[in-house]
Order: sequence, then structure tokens, then C-alpha cells
Amino acid sequence: MFFKELLLTIELTESELAQFSDHIHQICDSVQERNLTLVSNAIESTSGHNNHKLVVSAVHFVKECVRGFNRNYANDYAKSDYFNEFIVYTREIEIDFEKKNYDPDGVGGGTITDILNKIKLSH
Repeated sequence: MFFKELLLTIELTESELAQFSDHIHQICDSVQERNLTLVSNAIESTSGHNNHKLVVSAVHFVKECVRGFNRNYANDYAKSDYFNEFIVYTREIEIDFEKKNYDPDGVGGGTITDILNKIKLSH
């Protein structure tokens, strides 16, 4: 029992942090490609707003969250909790994205949700 608990508390190595970042970036890129296709195929947005820019901004926001999370919290969470804690962290600071981006159609927020859902499913 003690050994199992010990394994759950081991911090991520630099290599594992890089793999974590790469994994999240791959998810971001796949969601961006899909969502840009969706907004490009739409005849027009409900509001007439530039949803293409919002998708790109949302993806950039999540990628910045990865950098900030790894820099500030790499030693605070066990490997087994890292993905889930990243999702919580991103949700908590998502308000920063909302403050900086006018998102009348919810495309930016939806893109962040799509990314976080894919992260949940992938881990």
C-alpha cells in the first residue's frame, strides 16, 4: 500500500512535462483544425463576429495555460492527477479569456470546452 501511494505522489520529470505539453498541443491543433473548418463552412455567424479569430485565440489561450501550469504547478501535483488538475486550472482562469475576447456566439468558449473534453477523453 505504501509503495502504491509513493508512486502516486512522484513529481513529473522534465521529459514528462514536455510530453504533457506536446500532448495538449496536439489536441489543441486537432480541435483548431476541426473548429476552423466548422466556422469557415458556416454561412455567417449569428452575430456577424469574426469566429475564426476566436477559435485561434482560444487555442492560443489553452497553449499558454499549459506553459503557466507547468511553470507554476509542476511540483504540486502527482502524475496521476496532473491532467485533471490542468483541466481545473484552465477552467478557473477561463474568465481571463472571456474578459479579453468578445465572444457573442460562444465559439471561443466552445473551443476551450472542446479541447478540455478531448483532454479528459484522452487520459
